[in-house]
Amino acid sequence: MRRNLLIYQGPGAPPTPEGWHAIRTTHHDPRSLCRWIDARWEGGRIALVAHGTAGLVFRHAYLVANGDDDSREHRPWARHVSRMVLLACPSRGAGLGRFRRGGAYVTDLRIRWVDHFDRTTDPVKMVQINGPSANRDDCVDVEQFPNARLVTTPDVFDNRAILDAVVGRFQPTTPPSRPAPQPTEFLLTPYTRLSTFLDLYAQTYALHRHAGLSVTAVEGGARTLAKALSRVPSLRFDTVRLDRPALPPDFPWQRVVEREQADHITRTG
Repeated sequence: MRRNLLIYQGPGAPPTPEGWHAIRTTHHDPRSLCRWIDARWEGGRIALVAHGTAGLVFRHAYLVANGDDDSREHRPWARHVSRMVLLACPSRGAGLGRFRRGGAYVTDLRIRWVDHFDRTTDPVKMVQINGPSANRDDCVDVEQFPNARLVTTPDVFDNRAILDAVVGRFQPTTPPSRPAPQPTEFLLTPYTRLSTFLDLYAQTYALHRHAGLSVTAVEGGARTLAKALSRVPSLRFDTVRLDRPALPPDFPWQRVVEREQADHITRTG
């Protein structure tokens, strides 16, 4: 018998829409979460509802299940995910460790996320539920697609808002932030922090990736760029310009081209 499955990670008991079976999980690893769902899915629809940084884990698990990850493993249940509801999820990153803003993990996840939805026509509907004090920019990559909505509510744990999001009765409270893409060039100097650059890149990529991105790295800024390209495999530019780079002349920039992280690399000085 097919059952619709609402998978919840957050405080308190999960809300249970009519016709759904709600279960709670505490997984912090996306691949183990996928295996956990493998064992419980019975053929019905799936709704993923997560609070806080668990939303990042759920987003990553969704990519893994769709084969849009290094493992390239497709889960049968992936195409049955009809809703993903993020409750005050810091999609831009927060705190320390793996989920920190401007960290390699969060940056790579955000880039892969928008790349996935650029390539597919997934029917999943995304709903980000925020409190009134939330920063709009913190979820800009989540709402770049037609099936994405942002809802602002006084209480992100309002069961009615969650139930409406799961069954589709929600109304977005704010129009989506989708400005016209503009070509963008980043400038890296010896004083540019890696985390600052990666956070800015992920924000810019979500909004302007289709218009072309390039980077100029001056002197020690080339070291920051090299670290970024090494730690975030999904980072890519149309053009990389190196101005008197403070790196050995034999640094393997050709491998950056082979990995399709840059189409063209020029060097002066």
